[in-house]
Amino acid sequence: MGSARILVIDHDAGARDPLVRALNDRGYRAAACEPADAPHAARSFRPDLVVLEMVHPGGFAGEDLARRLHAGSDPLLVFVSSESSVKSRLAAFDVGADDYVTKPYDLDELVARLRAVLRRSGRLGSAVSHAGRLVVDERAHTVTFADTPRELGPTDFALLAVLARHAGQVMSKPKLLRLVWGYDVYNENLVVVRVSILRRRLGPDAAELVHTVRGVGYVLRDDGFDDRPWRGSGRSGFTQP
Repeated sequence: MGSARILVIDHDAGARDPLVRALNDRGYRAAACEPADAPHAARSFRPDLVVLEMVHPGGFAGEDLARRLHAGSDPLLVFVSSESSVKSRLAAFDVGADDYVTKPYDLDELVARLRAVLRRSGRLGSAVSHAGRLVVDERAHTVTFADTPRELGPTDFALLAVLARHAGQVMSKPKLLRLVWGYDVYNENLVVVRVSILRRRLGPDAAELVHTVRGVGYVLRDDGFDDRPWRGSGRSGFTQP
């Protein structure tokens, strides 16, 4: 599994960008967005945990967005807020918050609390792998390419999941035999045949992501596509700290 994916939703760039940098420095895959972009960001980034601002001037209510996030997936939620009242805390926990941290917070303490939430949930490793426009969610057992679902059988999914977990790395046929089928010694043509079937079932557009490295094996990558988690939308979108 890859590192846990954390999405930071906060209108204040001065708060969210240092947090994203700190999380990426510690080995997580972190991205940030404004509240208005949160539904799209969550669908695209598939976070394991969301750091969500409770309220900000202008009427944004974190509780409403939390309900929408839970309706679309099941991320862990940690609210951050300058409001420390019991009423505000209860409102957050009522919509499924896993923790609540008041602003201004100590950055190291917040990161430690996020790790504690991930550890308690068993999500220190992410079940979601990306290769450009391809997203493999092992927990939900789903595959999408450019936001369009692809239907795969169990063996095809297992093979793609291994390639996605190691996206950008060339995987030898013997290694794929071990990781997908559990074979230490077997005819390597099994891998060749199953990769051919996988490409066919992915469809011609997504099939191009599975590259053959002659004499070695296969690698999954989306050539020419920027796979940083903070790809911009042209407005506020994902932001690079």
